[in-house]
Amino acid sequence: MNIDLDHSNFAYTATIKLSELPKCKTQEDFPGVADLAVNSRNFSNYFDCTNSVKNYMDEVVKTINLDMANDHQFMIQTEVNPEYSGVDTKSKDWSTSELARLWVFEADQAEDKMIMAVGQARVFMIPREPSNNLH
Repeated sequence: MNIDLDHSNFAYTATIKLSELPKCKTQEDFPGVADLAVNSRNFSNYFDCTNSVKNYMDEVVKTINLDMANDHQFMIQTEVNPEYSGVDTKSKDWSTSELARLWVFEADQAEDKMIMAVGQARVFMIPREPSNNLH
């Protein structure tokens, strides 16, 4: 299946599970909050959307890693929907409008085991409505 970059908008949603993090300052900044969730605006350009989500998740990981000192370090792993990339992923529950996932997890987790993520962002393609402008 092809991605229609010219006739689609793009957006992402991200969730950070503060309750799953080891004790850190970020949890103190948001007392009683279990999850932080963000929904992006719609982007008319795929590359602007992916740059935005990558920058956001990079900032999340940087903040968590600073809070953790050297006790725990987190990283990002990206998966692309196999329907578009042809590459198998650990995730199996892809929708056709979902293009990619970015996972935040502790860096020392074994590669062959199920990853226990503390954060996830999902990038979606949103078909544009046809224009009704008459010229």
